[in-house]
Amino acid sequence: MGIIESGGRETGDSLTLTCLTTFSSGSLSWLKDDIVLEANSRISYSTNTAYSTKNSVLQIDDLDETADSGTYTCRIVGETTLSIEYELALTEPVVDTGGIGIGVIIAVVVLALLIVIILVVIAWCSAAGTEVKV
Repeated sequence: MGIIESGGRETGDSLTLTCLTTFSSGSLSWLKDDIVLEANSRISYSTNTAYSTKNSVLQIDDLDETADSGTYTCRIVGETTLSIEYELALTEPVVDTGGIGIGVIIAVVVLALLIVIILVVIAWCSAAGTEVKV
């Protein structure tokens, strides 16, 4: 028994959680943070009873970091009650900076500051009547 994950874990991805059980009877339900999940335009679930055991599939489309991160529970209620939990922590997609790394940006800023400092020193020395040799 357990939950199998497939799909992405970044904002905007789709995720499928499959609850595998050894039960042949009883009801399966999905909860998020201890609240029963209701199907909507992004969330759907189905239960497979074609085999000798019951399995349930939860599909979440267009993942949202705020709305969808949390603890998902597949609850099986029959002669006994069993809950299987799954923790989902989403990440923001990596932003492509077009190949320019932060190190290059820092180097350009430092170089620009050095040029400004040199120009200020030259201007100050010229105003003071001191000859500047470069």
